[in-house]
Amino acid sequence: MICQETFQNLSLLRRHAEDTHSVWGKCPICGITKAHEKRLRDHVRKVHLHEGTPEEKEKALEYLKPTVVCKICGADYNSAKLLQRHVVKCESRQKLLGE
Repeated sequence: MICQETFQNLSLLRRHAEDTHSVWGKCPICGITKAHEKRLRDHVRKVHLHEGTPEEKEKALEYLKPTVVCKICGADYNSAKLLQRHVVKCESRQKLLGE
């Protein structure tokens, strides 16, 4: 057994196990760990950007700001994974339009 937590259903148990006992990344503001990039970004957005202190809000904005740009159309993303998905669509659109 990893911890003593109990849950009402399997879905909540799985989410707890992923968020607490499987680590993708660490919050740069409070240090909490999350198993998925999206959950980490959601945490930063909800806890620090919307409900945090002014200092936390500033750090959250810095963390959430776009960091990668599509070379085809200029769309910006704050995740390489999201950019990859976008580029596939952008390249398909280019092929369809014959650009």
